[in-house]
Amino acid sequence: MGLMDKVSAGIKNVDNKIGADIDESKYNSKIRELQKEIEEMKSKLGDRVYRAFLKGETFDGKKCCEDIKAKYAETDKTEKEKQEMIATTKTERENNRKEAEKK
Repeated sequence: MGLMDKVSAGIKNVDNKIGADIDESKYNSKIRELQKEIEEMKSKLGDRVYRAFLKGETFDGKKCCEDIKAKYAETDKTEKEKQEMIATTKTERENNRKEAEKK
């Protein structure tokens, strides 16, 4: 394996890693945003239930709970996508190294 092959593989891997880190940061930001939305939704649900209680009314929070559940599902989906992206880029880097070692 020549020096240029090693350098080329190294450059590919650095570029791949930087791109993956940027993508991971985007996923993490999206996950934090979704978690914040969930907390806000829960807080609003609690406020509605409490206001209804004070008025002697009942509050059916089923729709609110379904919305919160959907946000949790979106968070899980985003986390899964992030983990798949991390695994894919790691495999690409390993393949680049193996390919460079063959030369």
